[in-house]
Amino acid sequence: AGDIGVGAREIGYLFGQYKRIRNEFNGVLTGKGLSYGGSLARTEATGYGLCYFADEMLKAAGKSFQGQSVVISGSGNVAIYANQKATELGGKVIAMSDSNGYIVDENGIDYKVIQEIKEVKRARIKTYLDYVPTAKYFEGCQGIWTVPCGIALPCATQNELDLSAAKALIQNGCFAVAEGANMPSTPEAVAWFQEHGVLFAPAKASNAGGVATSGLEMSQNSMRLSWTFEEVDQKLHTIMRNIFINNYRKVVRDQTFVDQTDNLYHLSLPQESGLDSTESRYDLKEMHRIVNSLPKEYKVPFSMHVSGFKYREIAEKLNLPLGTVKSRIFFTRQKLQEELKDFRQ
Repeated sequence: AGDIGVGAREIGYLFGQYKRIRNEFNGVLTGKGLSYGGSLARTEATGYGLCYFADEMLKAAGKSFQGQSVVISGSGNVAIYANQKATELGGKVIAMSDSNGYIVDENGIDYKVIQEIKEVKRARIKTYLDYVPTAKYFEGCQGIWTVPCGIALPCATQNELDLSAAKALIQNGCFAVAEGANMPSTPEAVAWFQEHGVLFAPAKASNAGGVATSGLEMSQNSMRLSWTFEEVDQKLHTIMRNIFINNYRKVVRDQTFVDQTDNLYHLSLPQESGLDSTESRYDLKEMHRIVNSLPKEYKVPFSMHVSGFKYREIAEKLNLPLGTVKSRIFFTRQKLQEELKDFRQ
């Protein structure tokens, strides 16, 4: 599959040489042209998939792209089509970059202009000002993270978003970061996001749309079929949604949240539950009602959660001060079972 500096042109050359040397025509290379086994939506897949994943993450936190300013680093395939999909989902992309510098357009960057600049003219992003004179251009790509935004999508290259950039994003109101490039955030930046409650989607999951659609391309080659753009896009959307749901469900299943309020409990659940995952507290009866009303794909083994225990006895067993700890206490499911096996109701 393609990557930085390897697009359809380069894949075409590689595939042609493979075919000449091996005298075979199969799906060993993906990102091929449509005339020799490529798939519709493969070019858009990583950017679209990133936004599908980010959208699920935002929904689970009771948020969305709607009305949010979005900063996207890069201007290659991932960035261009992340711009398109983020805009379709209601966001406004106000900054993009290349290796020379970055542009800011408070009215929203038109992905079609970037597409023409990068895919047709193969020019620098500064050329955007020829199309939109009211936009601003800044030398040096690192400054893009100082642009105030609600959502940041790093889509350029590895380690582009460091600790200072993470601090700048949070200081300027960023509440969600989803990685489109391969490991664009440094470990220090990731730790800073986590410590400050930023919604964070790691590249291993959030940029899987490209390789997933490469798999769909190989499937079409094997079956001698060619799916429509809409069919591939729908399958991609389903794949990205399932990646999020499976990981989210595992996090909820493996961590039990014990709130610091006597006989009241906290459980992190998706937006569909109607539960505010950061503030609301419910008694057991209400929590049972919430869990039972969830869509099937969000349900978790509720018996593993704190509903099977009395909070005061938990506090006494583990020497927890009642009402004095400002944040929740986290237990793995295994530890909770081990420590509290004598306190089942």
